[in-house]
Amino acid sequence: MAFVHARAPANKPIIAFEKQVLDLGKVSVGARVEGAFAVSNPGNRSLEITEVSTDCQPCVTLYDTLDEPMVVYPGTTEEIRFVLNGTKTPGPVNVTLTVRSNTANQPRATLRIKANVVSPTRKPGG
Repeated sequence: MAFVHARAPANKPIIAFEKQVLDLGKVSVGARVEGAFAVSNPGNRSLEITEVSTDCQPCVTLYDTLDEPMVVYPGTTEEIRFVLNGTKTPGPVNVTLTVRSNTANQPRATLRIKANVVSPTRKPGG
């Protein structure tokens, strides 16, 4: 598993993501699909994620409201979990998540969720 990250000065937290774009593929109209972004801290100080927000609140529900910061200890990995709420209209969906943290290398990171919402297929004669 490879993580994308930038270098930070010594004695700092570093934020790294396994993927910054998650393509959920085809999703049926109205379906709910769970997903997660893996976030790690290859730095040597605790990483604090203070906010995760979405540009499409009805499209995506975040599991963690972050009333308190999500702490990712050095050398560990946590998950930013979400549910994509399939829209009522077929077509492409592109949702942006913004992650704010105490890192020097990337205090504001952007993640993307992609999907193609499709109408359910009907069986012939049904």
